[in-house]
Amino acid sequence: MVDVQRPALTAADRIRAFVARHYLQNARAKGLDEVRVVAGDVHKAMGLVNRMPAVCSVLDGKILLHENDLELVERTGPPQGATAAFRYRILDTGTTKSRSIGDAASNPAGIAKVAGPSRFASALGYAALIHAKQKRKGTNIPYVSHVMSVSALVMEFGGDEDQAIAGLFHDALEDCGAWHEKVIRANWGERVAQIVRACTDGVTDAQGKKEPWRLRKERYLAHLRQVSEDVLLVSACDKLHNARAIAADLRAGHDVFARFNTDAGRDGTLWYYTELESVFRERLGKSHSLYGEYAAAVRGMSGL
Repeated sequence: MVDVQRPALTAADRIRAFVARHYLQNARAKGLDEVRVVAGDVHKAMGLVNRMPAVCSVLDGKILLHENDLELVERTGPPQGATAAFRYRILDTGTTKSRSIGDAASNPAGIAKVAGPSRFASALGYAALIHAKQKRKGTNIPYVSHVMSVSALVMEFGGDEDQAIAGLFHDALEDCGAWHEKVIRANWGERVAQIVRACTDGVTDAQGKKEPWRLRKERYLAHLRQVSEDVLLVSACDKLHNARAIAADLRAGHDVFARFNTDAGRDGTLWYYTELESVFRERLGKSHSLYGEYAAAVRGMSGL
């Protein structure tokens, strides 16, 4: 994972992103004029605990309307209860036929399907949405450039569509929240979700903390020796892009290692990427072009 500078996403940010992706974008893709959202469905689907007032506040708020070009036409139910329902008119859909989706009867899980004719395009849109506020630490480079690059490498080294989509989401659980796993599974399938889960080396706990860096990396190295080839390709492409980025920054004279976790630093980072090289050599073989590219990138890291 390329080091990322993560502004804290508020609960309201996460709820708005969830509603936009799982209700509103799906409704627009279907050419609907209206969409109905029930607060309790959102609360349950996101796995929230005692956050119903926040959900209702977002659904009733002007920011959601402004960001998604909506008009709130009806609100029913208690002010902050699970049965509070919001009916929105979707502006400029280009259709005159009024339909609605998103109620509990038609979508009991509260997770609308968003993967349309192009699964990859919808995945790219979701990846851009959830990483929108993130930048590579110490730079102004949008973090989404990393996941796009990893996905491109997956395709270049022979990966299929599921693996390319997993490349877009490989940091979603770690950097954006573990709850995205069920969203990915519902929209892009079990295989994609399994690859993403297997590429994740740790998620934050309720206090926003992770286990110690060295422990997580040692565990992930052991894990990579056992993973499927599907997972190995995506992980290796992730690490290749990381190594290339580090080497490029070093050539430019940047103090790259100062950006990393204080438990890592230069020595820890070089240890980890060298150990990864051993794993990739063992799993891919010396003649594999992906291994060759990764080994060259690590030499570029350690030689500067």
